[in-house]
Amino acid sequence: MVLTFILPFITHKYGLRLLVKNKVDKSIETTEHVVKTIENVAQKADEVLDNITANLPNDSQLKKALKYVDVIAEGVAKGAHVADDIINKIRHRRHGRKQHRNRHPRC
Repeated sequence: MVLTFILPFITHKYGLRLLVKNKVDKSIETTEHVVKTIENVAQKADEVLDNITANLPNDSQLKKALKYVDVIAEGVAKGAHVADDIINKIRHRRHGRKQHRNRHPRC
């Protein structure tokens, strides 16, 4: 009898926790995918811009403009790399908490 009264509260609490955990995991995966895509596009743009500007005369207005775009692309790639590192640290920290919980379950 007591179990039928308590069980819904326990399952609701853990069900809600699992739902939130799954949403967080999905958000992290989506964010990681977006960041890696941005990083790849920025790196490719940087390579293309480097190839194009290498063949232009030094005093060319186009070369100056493309160099500016190249600097922006490099900054975006670095920012995406930093974001990817942060995501990896979050995953590592969450994984460490799971292991800690498995070794030291609550009584």
